[in-house]
Amino acid sequence: MNALTSRLGHAGTAARRFVAVIVAATSLLSLALVGNANAQSGLALHTAYYDHFNCTANVQYNGNEVWAVPPQMTSVTGALENVYWKPELYVWRNGAWTLANVTMPIAQAAADSGGTIYSFASGTRWMIPPSIPRTAIMWNHLAPGYYRVHDNYYWQDGSSATAWVRYASVTGPSYCQFS
Repeated sequence: MNALTSRLGHAGTAARRFVAVIVAATSLLSLALVGNANAQSGLALHTAYYDHFNCTANVQYNGNEVWAVPPQMTSVTGALENVYWKPELYVWRNGAWTLANVTMPIAQAAADSGGTIYSFASGTRWMIPPSIPRTAIMWNHLAPGYYRVHDNYYWQDGSSATAWVRYASVTGPSYCQFS
């Protein structure tokens, strides 16, 4: 457990479970990271609302796959600005979570106070520059083992946050297994 995730706390007892991490970006501005938020209104500025990841055993096509679902993020000031997301795949090896030998480029979206903006031109909110639309980030042909996703969030002002993302099951484990 790293320093950031050790500060994670559970709030709420309903179907949604929220995980909040507050990181001071400056003495006047703090940054919040909240998981599994579905609301589109009343979002806090300078915030990343992580989603989840899925795992499928697709033997016929791509083998074992992990899909990271993009987060909802808001801008720092409320004005339109770019936000960035980089999910990383981890695998359990030798008694520890280790960065898998596959990385993805940083995805980019436009965001304001209401969150990321849907682009009718690309049909999605997130893009891999210069122009590859993304509704998820996928790793495939994975060997048997335990996997989980770690998200990295970046804002134009240089601030950032990270979070371990929950597996698709809200009450289930934060990792998946391929046999």
